[in-house]
Amino acid sequence: MEIHPIPIDELTADDWAAWDALRASHAIEGPHSCPEFFRQVARVCRGVEAARFEEGGRIVGYLPYQRTSAKVGESVAGPFAEEDGLVGSSELPVDFNALLQACGLHRLWLRRWRTAQPQFAPFAVVEHVDHYLDLSSGFDAYQQSRRAAGVDDVQETRRKARKLEREGDPLRFEVRSGDTGMLRRILEWKFDQLRERRQLNPMRSPWHFDLLESLARCRHPDLEGIVAGVFWSDRMIGGAMLIRSGRVATAWLLAYDPEFRRLSPGFQVTVALAQAAQSLGIERIELGCGDEPYKRRLGSASKRVSEGIVATGRFATSVRQGILRTRDWLSRSERTRPVWNLWQACRASLAGRSEPPSFRVTT
Repeated sequence: MEIHPIPIDELTADDWAAWDALRASHAIEGPHSCPEFFRQVARVCRGVEAARFEEGGRIVGYLPYQRTSAKVGESVAGPFAEEDGLVGSSELPVDFNALLQACGLHRLWLRRWRTAQPQFAPFAVVEHVDHYLDLSSGFDAYQQSRRAAGVDDVQETRRKARKLEREGDPLRFEVRSGDTGMLRRILEWKFDQLRERRQLNPMRSPWHFDLLESLARCRHPDLEGIVAGVFWSDRMIGGAMLIRSGRVATAWLLAYDPEFRRLSPGFQVTVALAQAAQSLGIERIELGCGDEPYKRRLGSASKRVSEGIVATGRFATSVRQGILRTRDWLSRSERTRPVWNLWQACRASLAGRSEPPSFRVTT
């Protein structure tokens, strides 16, 4: 097996054709394996590469990653990473030590590896559950599935919408893809929410907003940005930004106006997206990384992804994996969560002092 690291912007037309053929033949769906996604990321930040696997002169796979320093590789798009994995067969034998050597890396940290591909299993230390809305049979079938599971949030969300409509104008759902003013408003709400909860803002680098804006405007045949919101009269009460490839859309941002908190505006946006999914050609809405209660309640299905790290040498790998395990234990354990929350609040406070000017959203 030959492994060749190649910057994304140096992949040829033949490479992209092979990439698309591998996606199709191995049923790898979603925006985070789409070639245009990696091209979009590479336009706004450095270090986006792919390891190309060749066997007998034939391309058998690609593994995208982002070189964040000379010898360190991570998931592409950093805090926005939703899915890592091979563009190729789940049975493709991958020697990760040979991969590190070929790519000139000392370590590779992958945040959300597809567990359906077992190659990374020896290095995975944390498992995450990601929830999604299965809309392949339509909105009514989705709603009935939530009711059968004993979850009445969809019905309650629609009841609140009808109550608000009786008080004045009806709620209105709009898709305004490419509307950067609407995107900035959603970001403003999200940043205020993080500050209120004293949580670390993962979107601190200028390229983070550049990427969001670029994806929101994207109209490639294989990748589309979606900016949508729920309005009452002329006022947006909640909004979301998603990226979509084929029948799968993934939510990157979801935020709302806190003045309308009593109306569950986050739920209003998600339910409105589900109702509009068929007209948008969407059969699955992924709610993004995290196991928050609202995702468990609205999600009708889930998938598992794993986080892990591989480094040169067994000792270095063990140390790095131990750090990931400790971080996960601190964040999940009832006993240690107060310590973890305090640590996150301190980091958020320090980071807030140096928040990039381009991320200060004004009205």
